Amino acid sequence: MKIQLAITLLISFLQGCRTENRKIVETYLNGNPKVEHVYSDQSDTTNYIYNAYYENGKLMFSSKIIANKFADEKRSYYDNGQIKRIEKLYKPAAFDDSLYDCQVSNYWKSGKLESKYTLKNNLLNGTAYYYDSLGRLGRTNDYLNGKLTGKEIHYFPTGQVKELETVRNDSAYGFGYEFNENGDTIKTFVHYGMSVNGTFYKKWLTDNVILTGNYGDSNRSFVIWKWFDKNNKEIKRLVDKGDNGKFIAPQ
Repeated sequence: MKIQLAITLLISFLQGCRTENRKIVETYLNGNPKVEHVYSDQSDTTNYIYNAYYENGKLMFSSKIIANKFADEKRSYYDNGQIKRIEKLYKPAAFDDSLYDCQVSNYWKSGKLESKYTLKNNLLNGTAYYYDSLGRLGRTNDYLNGKLTGKEIHYFPTGQVKELETVRNDSAYGFGYEFNENGDTIKTFVHYGMSVNGTFYKKWLTDNVILTGNYGDSNRSFVIWKWFDKNNKEIKRLVDKGDNGKFIAPQ
């Protein structure tokens, strides 16, 4: 019994003292390593750490390999050592990236976040966030199976919404809006035709009042301006015959 226990302890000790085995797979002309595999078990060549280097010796890319597939995270670096990209894998990915599900975070060379988004089957899905070089949110895009579908929003550096578009299958449709830094609507426009459900103009005024413009006939010879309160109840209207076919929205 004591002998068996001693053998067990010896095996555990030897396993605990196992050292990493680094295998240089490819080198640069100057002799520096270009690609290396780091094995925790020399007898198992399917599980290891994959490292790729710049010619100056700085780490360029690193990922854990499990059963000959990328696993957990893929990390890319700038040549100054700063993190460039992190891909958090939802499941192991083949070396050819044929099936790729992950959350991606990209970084500016300064270390500030540049963008983050989700890939499913190599296609953008969900909301993508894009930041300026100071780390401030600049734009968000909604995606479905690789196509812009939902909202595209641009922001002022303060975080206030600057532009708002509705998109479907990579194309803008419906109303688009531009705002000033106080949140007031300064411009409204319509994509795909001159109107949406008869309305070609829409603007938010003070006190939660909304102004809309509708053509009064099929010839577009006059416009009906309507004001609605916060409960969407019409409170006023104005018939505008225009000036040589031009119509200016009242304030």
